[in-house]
Amino acid sequence: SRRQRQMCIRDSVMTVLPPALNYIYPARIVGNVENTISFSGRFMGGELLNGNVEAVLTKSTVNCYSDRVTLANGDAVFPLVALEEGYGANLSFTVEDLPTLHVCLRYPSREDFEMQSVTLDVVMIYDMEPTYVPLNTYSIVTVATYGSRTVDNVKFVPINAACDAAYPEYMVGNQQIANVLFTETGVEKYVLCYRPEEERYYKLDAFSITVRDQRNICLLYTSPSPRDTERS
Repeated sequence: SRRQRQMCIRDSVMTVLPPALNYIYPARIVGNVENTISFSGRFMGGELLNGNVEAVLTKSTVNCYSDRVTLANGDAVFPLVALEEGYGANLSFTVEDLPTLHVCLRYPSREDFEMQSVTLDVVMIYDMEPTYVPLNTYSIVTVATYGSRTVDNVKFVPINAACDAAYPEYMVGNQQIANVLFTETGVEKYVLCYRPEEERYYKLDAFSITVRDQRNICLLYTSPSPRDTERS
């Protein structure tokens, strides 16, 4: 358990705080793609760490050893590694419904995992319909998700563009997004970008919409041959 310890150095008394996790970033992610998650806190906590801090994600609110989430690589336990800033992990999930996940950490100086106060929410995208829409026509696009919020945002960008490109943003709402309009004649395919509330956009190449210019569709008509006319 987490307890403060006091150390006496000559005439001074020092309070040594146990390791603690303050927050993770981002706290809501899209689980269809790999995520880099930063873990921030007093990992030293007055203790010398002679090895990696290990972490697990669990669906349980009280037990670090039950209902653990198995990652896409088959591991349930993963180490926190050095990132450009601080420590964290690169995580990939299998596509499944996940409730709010609780974070447990195990420090090299301790035997057991300890439940932390921070949590991770995972949005999963399952489907997007329709797969094609007409140019210059308002359409309704359905984005089937688990874990979405009505105030999450989506946008549709050309397949070679980044999600920060200047294209209209739409609120997810009830997962049926009305008044989606495509007007660029030189772009045939758009892909989905999804942003959990107050987080960053995720580009999801697996979910795309083809835009068709109905004005350029020619109907091929073949007149009947004289033989067919005689038979009729």
